[in-house]
Amino acid sequence: MPNWRGRVSRRKGEDKSFWITYSDLMSSLLLVFVLVLFFSVYQYYQMNDTRMAELDLKQEELDLKQVELNALIVTLSKQEDRLRLQSSELDLAWGQLDEQAALLEEKDEQLKLHEVNLTAAEYAIVLQSRELENLKDQLDAQEVALDTARESHAVEVQGLMTQKTELEQILGVKKTS
Repeated sequence: MPNWRGRVSRRKGEDKSFWITYSDLMSSLLLVFVLVLFFSVYQYYQMNDTRMAELDLKQEELDLKQVELNALIVTLSKQEDRLRLQSSELDLAWGQLDEQAALLEEKDEQLKLHEVNLTAAEYAIVLQSRELENLKDQLDAQEVALDTARESHAVEVQGLMTQKTELEQILGVKKTS
């Protein structure tokens, strides 16, 4: 008997078919797709959980690195402040060094002037010592001449005394003392 719905009816007593019907195959195929889909979704969520755990671990590492970086930034800031302070001290020292260099140059000029004056004074002393030696030589010569003049004067006085004595003896006049 034909079925108006498009199905062939089975008759009682007909041999049962061992073949699976088309709708059963489609249902099985759908079940396989659903299982594959569930397995894929399960793997996706498992992989997502793994990635999230890795991301959390990376975030913790990143937070640790950020804390270390902040500590390094604070240390760097302190070192920069210390460097600025040392730089200002160095600038001050350079200013003092420049002042001392200018003072040294001034003192050097004064020293050169004093050296010139000292050289002139030494030259004047040498000239005065030569003049003093000449004057000593002249004095010695004059003393020798004076001694010679005294000796000759003494000799003349002696000679005059001798002549006076002789004259008195000749004249016979002797003064009585």
